[in-house]
Amino acid sequence: MSSTYESASAPAQTGLPPIRRVITTHDNDGNAVISEEIPQTLQGVEVPGTVIYLGYALNQSPDVLNNDQDLKEYEDRLPHDVGISIPRGTVLRVSDFLPGQSHS
Repeated sequence: MSSTYESASAPAQTGLPPIRRVITTHDNDGNAVISEEIPQTLQGVEVPGTVIYLGYALNQSPDVLNNDQDLKEYEDRLPHDVGISIPRGTVLRVSDFLPGQSHS
């Protein structure tokens, strides 16, 4: 997503706290754990009145989750090469704005 607006880790425009991503995986014993491979803090792109974040992107849907293949695929895409959509894939974006805010 290219923009003339600045990237923001803490959206000053909205006054809301930064968005945080939590990705789960499994340890060697099969227990669910929080992955630390991909940062929890998201970088946002400021657009007047809102901040847009890329939360996750996958090349196919449904994706293969075995052996953290989806995490490796996502890391390969960061921090660029994700357009508005991915043909036959998945893109998760978060748009953060305050209710009643003017977006002109």
